[in-house]
Amino acid sequence: MNLPPPHEDYLSGACVRLPEATTLLAGDAWRAAEAALRAQGETLLSGELTLRYALPLQYEDDALIPQLVFDDHRREHIGQALFAFVYARGYAYPRADVIGVRLSGGEEEARLKDLDLAVPLLPLAYNREESEAGPVRVDVGVIVDASETEWQVVEADGPKTELPALFIEHRPCFRLNAALAPELSTLLEAWLASRA
Repeated sequence: MNLPPPHEDYLSGACVRLPEATTLLAGDAWRAAEAALRAQGETLLSGELTLRYALPLQYEDDALIPQLVFDDHRREHIGQALFAFVYARGYAYPRADVIGVRLSGGEEEARLKDLDLAVPLLPLAYNREESEAGPVRVDVGVIVDASETEWQVVEADGPKTELPALFIEHRPCFRLNAALAPELSTLLEAWLASRA
């Protein structure tokens, strides 16, 4: 069976490991933010990036990058619609087949009941120019630009942004004024503390 490729989103940006979280930088000023954060963290990927998304497995420390879901009526779900089906209807179709690739390697066929749907998707970043680099698991997204907003939470139902909608639905995302990039670690730390 020829499987469709997994859903991918594309953007320019960088993945930086900060003490608080592995952060995806995007927006007009992501390069300046990456440079400003070099003293605080490590740049893992930079440039033209590809994002894929994995579904955590229920009883294993592994995840599945899905390519195809067959529901109980043998309807196929692929691409971004696959994730919409899994999170909106997954509990109603526990026996639906999910076909994809494990993060640990190798093709896998699982049932939806074998996936932990209570956990958000795991975004994985890859560098498009270097196929050996990655994947990097991303915790947070930050749009860095010259907007008047100093620090703002980006909502999934808000205006279109430089970050993909699927990413915003499953990970905390923020907009940051480029001048405040050196303070990103402190801002993330304060935000995480407010959530505890």
